[in-house]
Amino acid sequence: MDIALPAGVLPDYFEKLEARILQEFSEGVAAWGQSVTALSRWEDEHLLDNPSADGLEIHRRTVERLIHFGRFLALTTEHPDFPDTALKENVAATLQTLMIKFRFGTARCRRKKPRRFSKPPSRMSPDLERLLAALYERDACEPEHRDRCERTARRLLEDALQRVPNTSREQFLDALGDRYRQFVRARRKPPTIPPKA
Repeated sequence: MDIALPAGVLPDYFEKLEARILQEFSEGVAAWGQSVTALSRWEDEHLLDNPSADGLEIHRRTVERLIHFGRFLALTTEHPDFPDTALKENVAATLQTLMIKFRFGTARCRRKKPRRFSKPPSRMSPDLERLLAALYERDACEPEHRDRCERTARRLLEDALQRVPNTSREQFLDALGDRYRQFVRARRKPPTIPPKA
């Protein structure tokens, strides 16, 4: 027994189903991106000043989970038939952000004690300051802006790598880690003190 469907019903059904699935997928990507932004705020509060071993371990596990989920999302967005290029770029940029967070975090975990400078760091070069600001913006931005912020950070990072020959990207990011944390610490707003009653 064959069931006959009217010709106009089937395409309409699949178009609606595809639109609904893409909308839910987009919302999932947005929630994942918001988790990465929330992680950046958590890092500011828990990892900048004397992070505990437990805090570093929580950070490592969280970043690994976010990367794992991002790779799952990328299986869909990297498919040649995936229709939303902006969403594809957002997933790729967020994954890149997480990979750098992982490098910074694991480099810090490998050291038993945080590095201390014997003297206050000198005024940084404008190029380094622009790179650190772009990395900070990329980490702290809202998910819908992450692709733009990631492109800017990547461009500035590539420019910086060209100025330090014989240095790999990983070596450069490891060396940049402490300076980045200093930069973030300096940008942190001081706590507000309530007025006396």
